[in-house]
Amino acid sequence: MAERQSSALPPAPSYILRGHTGQIHSVRFVRQNSRLLTGDADGWVVYWKVETKRALAVWKAHDAAILGTEEWGHDKIITHGRDNSLRVWQLRVQDENTLSTVLPAEDAATPRPKPWLLHTLPVNTLNFCAFSACQEQLPEVSVLRDDSHIAHTSAAPRSAPILIATPSTDDKKINVYQLPEEQLKFVVPKVATVDTGMVMALKILHQHASKSILVLAGYEGGLTAVHNLPRGQSSTARIADLVYLSKPHSQPILSLDASPDGKMFFTSAADARVVTIQPPQKTTNTKHSGQQSLRVRSDGRILATGGWDTRIRIYSTKTLKEVAFLKWHKEGVYAVDFATILDPAELEKHDGAEGEVARRGNGLGKLQKQREEQMQLKHWVVAGAKDGKVSLWEAF
Repeated sequence: MAERQSSALPPAPSYILRGHTGQIHSVRFVRQNSRLLTGDADGWVVYWKVETKRALAVWKAHDAAILGTEEWGHDKIITHGRDNSLRVWQLRVQDENTLSTVLPAEDAATPRPKPWLLHTLPVNTLNFCAFSACQEQLPEVSVLRDDSHIAHTSAAPRSAPILIATPSTDDKKINVYQLPEEQLKFVVPKVATVDTGMVMALKILHQHASKSILVLAGYEGGLTAVHNLPRGQSSTARIADLVYLSKPHSQPILSLDASPDGKMFFTSAADARVVTIQPPQKTTNTKHSGQQSLRVRSDGRILATGGWDTRIRIYSTKTLKEVAFLKWHKEGVYAVDFATILDPAELEKHDGAEGEVARRGNGLGKLQKQREEQMQLKHWVVAGAKDGKVSLWEAF
């Protein structure tokens, strides 16, 4: 269920999605911005169509809170729950017509059909840290230029193997698994020289310049570490190498993200600081503690944080200057995301066969197709909060 909001200033959300009763812990744009995943504290996942703001699929993915959601290729969804499991679901275009659209807010008791379950990994979730994923092989990168700023986009085979990073049962370590083999490939060890506390946030990514796979970790003690995964193949799990360690925060790190090219990292914590990790290191005292969710937009220009004080704040990645804040929620914002900045030519190029079949099968006309593509190209900001509401903003 969606509600259109006034466009009058000051900035107001364009839409409010009211499908959940539990706290929203995860929001993620997928399928080239045509779909939106939201996950809540009760284990429900709602798969929204962005064009109509209506649910296409609703299911209880976990028996405990959702920690994170992500897409894998064009037909799979990954969910991570506090029931100590990470699950991969098959959700193709043709599956959307077979699943329930009854929202948790309308009926939380009746069981729903679930997408086909492809993989389940037992993982540690005692520290509330969500998983992170990246392709196993460095993807082909196309470069879009916009006023000399470079944004990287990539296309991968639909079943390209991926790496999944999750906290280990030793909560100071990180395990990296490969899917679809479900094999433990790497272990990020605990830092030997200092007591970091448990892992609070992590990110696995390709650094394009070095062609390396890095794991960035934020810890309970306010420290940040970067580990490099060894290259080559091995039949046993290998140990990652520590390449960077710093203490940018005085309190536990709550969230982190990286620039699209992997050259800069950004952290937020229970203190009031937002930090850029790149020589020279920048630190901004925002005077707003508890910026829990941090997300860098795909063009690398801006980042967003969701705060305990109910606000979504937008910062320049270059200066860390706050350029805007968005306020609608009455309780803390726990999750934020940006729509991917898409080039219209790239959108048309990568519009796969499934999308064409779906359009023909659903009898969508030319005008509706154009409307959907217009929605995919919008610069959306989405936020989910403790109040169970999801806000969609078209502010930047």
